[in-house]
Amino acid sequence: MNKVIRSNLKVRLRDVVSVHQCPDVKYGKRVHILPMDDTIEGVTGNLFDVYLKSYFLEAYRLVRKGDLFLARGGMRSVEFKIIETGSSESSFSSHQWLTGFGHLLDASPEHV
Repeated sequence: MNKVIRSNLKVRLRDVVSVHQCPDVKYGKRVHILPMDDTIEGVTGNLFDVYLKSYFLEAYRLVRKGDLFLARGGMRSVEFKIIETGSSESSFSSHQWLTGFGHLLDASPEHV
């Protein structure tokens, strides 16, 4: 379990965890993601293209409201927070659903 997952689950290195299947997790249609201020100081350019697009590219990632994750790109790492995941608390997301940045990212057919 990597550092980001441990942080999101609020567990420490020596904690005992059990893993259970979650068959009812849906594929998300929109996700609202914002960068953490202290990790974007001095960063220029398009955060969406450099960090988020490559993080979600060819990967279905389980995202939950309140989760934090590190995206690497442009010789740096930027930490992002999941603000909203649409209609459910958690969902699978991929690059298909990311069409903008700094607002609700919509996956409606006219935007894909």
